[in-house]
Amino acid sequence: MFEVKNFLWELYPFFYDKMSNFPPYTQMLKKVAENLEVKKGGKYLDAGCGSKNMILELFLINDNIKVYGFDASSSAIKLASKKLKEYIASGSLNLYKYLFKDRLPFKNESFDGICAINFIQYLEPHSFHSFLLEARRALKNGGNICLVYTTNPTYKGGSREFKKFLRNNPKDAISSLPFYLMVGVLNIPMILKANLICYEKEYIENLLREMGFNSKSERIFLKLPC
Repeated sequence: MFEVKNFLWELYPFFYDKMSNFPPYTQMLKKVAENLEVKKGGKYLDAGCGSKNMILELFLINDNIKVYGFDASSSAIKLASKKLKEYIASGSLNLYKYLFKDRLPFKNESFDGICAINFIQYLEPHSFHSFLLEARRALKNGGNICLVYTTNPTYKGGSREFKKFLRNNPKDAISSLPFYLMVGVLNIPMILKANLICYEKEYIENLLREMGFNSKSERIFLKLPC
């Protein structure tokens, strides 16, 4: 049966991929990679990896690592596989089409770091709780988890940042405008909160601490005790 929601998710990656040119987005990726403390020989998981952006940022920091990524969108995995085929060929990258339910398909203490960018708000409370428990299980002692999540979706911040981008780099901003506009259209259900749950910062922090994570300097980055 045709479902609009599934159709949007399969279409979304082709436009979202262009966000890699948008300065606030690229700054966020760098911040997440920095707080994952990527190290030579490390093993990392990108939950809800999308079309490749976060994975590529990890490899840019250190290409002597192993990365696993999963996403519920077939088109996202196909696009990521195409753009990162050299890492797949070398065995440094493994990508999966996977719809998270209540378990991650990895052994205990598999990863030095796990990141989830704009992923947890699409999980129902039970699945979100399960994901955090699974992330804790799959993280090595001393491993980092980095969560980036939406608490108040709005177009205001993005519009303000795009105007700044237009002033500073008009050529790239104008060439990317059609893609940003399409991302905005596809985000309408999110803005209307029709397909996501906006978990409060305090709720997430308390839940993570109850599970044994230690808070670092910022709310989106929490670490397992060594």
